[in-house]
Amino acid sequence: MCDNILLVQLPPILTSPARKRWRWAYKILYTARALLSTARKIVAENKTDILSNFSRSRSYTAVDIEPECFSNISKQMLAKLVRVRDVKQFDGVESVLFLLKADADKGILGDVKDIASRRKHFGTNTFKKPSVNLLQILLKSLKDPNIIIVLLYAVLSLGFGVKKHGVKGCLDGGIIVIALFLAIGLSALCNYWHKQQFYELCRPIETVPILVIRDGKDTRIALSEAVVGDVIRLKAGDQVPADGICIGDQTLHIDESTITRKNELVEVNSSTNMFLLSGSKVLRGHGRMLVTAVGMDTALAEIISPACVNHDHKSLLQKKLHKLTSCIAKVGWAVSFLVFLVLLVRYFTGNMRNNGRKLFIGGKTSIQDVWKAFLGILATPVAIASGAIPEGLTLACALTIAYSTKKIIADQALVRSLSACEAIASATVICTNKEGVLTENSLQARKAVMDCQDAGVSIKIITKDDIHTARASAIDCGIIDPHNTSTGEVIEGTTFQEYTEDERLEKVDNIRVIARASTLDKLLMVRCLQKKGHVVAVTGDRVEDAEALREANVGLSLGNQGTDAARNSSDNVIMDDNFASIARVLSWGRTTYNNVQIFTQYQLTATIASLVIDFVTAISANEPVTINIVTVISAGNVPYAMLQVLWVKLMVGTLAAVALTIDEPGTKVMQQPPTNQNEPFITNIMWKNILGQALYLISVLLTIQFTGESEYQLSDKEKDTMIFNIFVLCQLSNIFHLRKYEGNLLRELKTKRLFWGIVGMIVVIQFAMIELLKKFACTERLNWQQWQVCIGIAALSWPVSLLIKCIPVPKTPLFSSWNGQNFSYSRFRSSVRL
Repeated sequence: MCDNILLVQLPPILTSPARKRWRWAYKILYTARALLSTARKIVAENKTDILSNFSRSRSYTAVDIEPECFSNISKQMLAKLVRVRDVKQFDGVESVLFLLKADADKGILGDVKDIASRRKHFGTNTFKKPSVNLLQILLKSLKDPNIIIVLLYAVLSLGFGVKKHGVKGCLDGGIIVIALFLAIGLSALCNYWHKQQFYELCRPIETVPILVIRDGKDTRIALSEAVVGDVIRLKAGDQVPADGICIGDQTLHIDESTITRKNELVEVNSSTNMFLLSGSKVLRGHGRMLVTAVGMDTALAEIISPACVNHDHKSLLQKKLHKLTSCIAKVGWAVSFLVFLVLLVRYFTGNMRNNGRKLFIGGKTSIQDVWKAFLGILATPVAIASGAIPEGLTLACALTIAYSTKKIIADQALVRSLSACEAIASATVICTNKEGVLTENSLQARKAVMDCQDAGVSIKIITKDDIHTARASAIDCGIIDPHNTSTGEVIEGTTFQEYTEDERLEKVDNIRVIARASTLDKLLMVRCLQKKGHVVAVTGDRVEDAEALREANVGLSLGNQGTDAARNSSDNVIMDDNFASIARVLSWGRTTYNNVQIFTQYQLTATIASLVIDFVTAISANEPVTINIVTVISAGNVPYAMLQVLWVKLMVGTLAAVALTIDEPGTKVMQQPPTNQNEPFITNIMWKNILGQALYLISVLLTIQFTGESEYQLSDKEKDTMIFNIFVLCQLSNIFHLRKYEGNLLRELKTKRLFWGIVGMIVVIQFAMIELLKKFACTERLNWQQWQVCIGIAALSWPVSLLIKCIPVPKTPLFSSWNGQNFSYSRFRSSVRL
């Protein structure tokens, strides 16, 4: 019947196969409808029995958690619990468990509704990215006193120029304002990028798996899925995922240095100290914790808060340079204040003239003229003080560290701590595993061991092997001499532990190998060496090695076979587990330190020379300085125009920084002794070179300044142009003779393309400034003879530098208070980590 009805309803154009498909579709729909109707009847008749079969049996009462269940406790109260370290306000741990609807053994219920309710009331275990406002960084830059004063003078210059010359008078002041804001903008963008990167470095990894107890069962979840009330299992090597309290009878040994900035291990248990901080690490033991605060309510959140991100985390070398910069700036301000007093006295005593006319006549000079003269006089000391700040030092340090850390990756090492790149330059001892480090490719590793020993770094093996195998390995690697029959070089771990502390300190330098060693032996070795003044680098790959890696000055974890706990406690990850890569990291660390020292010498030479020239020309000038000459390198009767000043600052502060800080390690760097961390950053040899070159430049430029017109028949414009040209070419010459060359010049041309590109850029721009842009740069074209004089004076600085090297220097450090020798490379460092 149905078939007939369907055939009747089908259009006549349908073919036989189409009719069959329609029949099958109708049959399927009809059957499905019949089955559904039958199922509904069965369920309605047997509803009670069906539901009882699907229900779960529980060993405890299930509570349907509603929002009002957590009304008696707030997340603010819970967050405060761990920070004030007091559970008495909740009448003990059991009360906290009750309020959080949790069981110490079975955890929380953990169903969808329970989790949603806890997240609603107590938040999620995620960390919001703090907002880094570019405008705020710009405003912070504008708070610098030097910037404010220079900007004030630029605005005044703009106003006076427009008033006197109309629209054409805004050129000088306008250029200053534009250049100033350009510099501030670039600086702010760099800071903005740095702060964004810093957040990424210190942000916790929210996908790390953790083990929680929910509904009586162990369950693996992501760190970000933990909620308040969760009971979490912890073991050695784990990171504490949230703030909480320890429950149970077990004891945990925790490293809280990331949070509290204290380097001691903390013992955590349920009786004496039960509090656990998010972000800390479990080094020993196992146990359980009750989560009381998550996400932005934890102690870890304070580390990545906007206040922390906005704080400038400096490495130890950057701190040294900051101290040095501050000292030089103070000298600059003192000199500028003296210049200001001298100029004021000269002005009010009538000794300052303009075209032969006295600028101040008592009772006749108007207040407006006095005010204009005062502003013009004030511009000079401000310019001197600004020029005394060697801003390029911090840029050079940041450049060389960034460049080194990037290049080290190609050498199979990952730098996790910025300070480690510097600290390893001072390493005097490397304590290394034999397993995985010295066992594979031992003829590749033997050369690396010999290179380190030639560099003044002692190598010590700490291994689980028996004493005979360990000694044979040490001989193969060249760590001990097979013909040396002295005892004490190879010992067992039990013997090392049986020594008294005084015996260990006496014998530790002579020990080369510890066989059948435990984790405690490695830790004791590190502590003994540090007590004797060594800077210690340690390799490790196990959870048990984390404590030794943490206490060493430089921790080196193994990437292939190392555990997460070892990597998290280290400063560098050796990705190929090869000792040759450790040697490369050592050479890069020394190169980084040397590069910054070289640029510091270059920067201070220019700064001291310009400071003295500024002082002499300012106090000797008969003509007043004008408000539109706000310079950085010079002042007084200024031989530099603003465009010249900007170019000199760009060359000295930026291009030279790049040219001098991108050198890669050469063979000579591993033939030098380790950097002495107790030695001033600026050594006596550096001071000798700085003062010698500065004195040469000062004498030449001041001679031209005061005798150029009378003795050499130079026009005023030619004299100023030659001073500018000689200053730039001498700085270019300094770039050459400060670098260390290995191989012939042709090889240098091929391998140092960026360096030669920068040199070529400086030459081209300097030539254009004098010969092509004289209108904008306020220069005068020089004839070939004058160019020869400028080039000759610059070239003469090379033999001068050779003569300076022959001058002996005392062993006692000069200007020791400037050099920040109180800084030392302790294991506790900046928290900037990858």
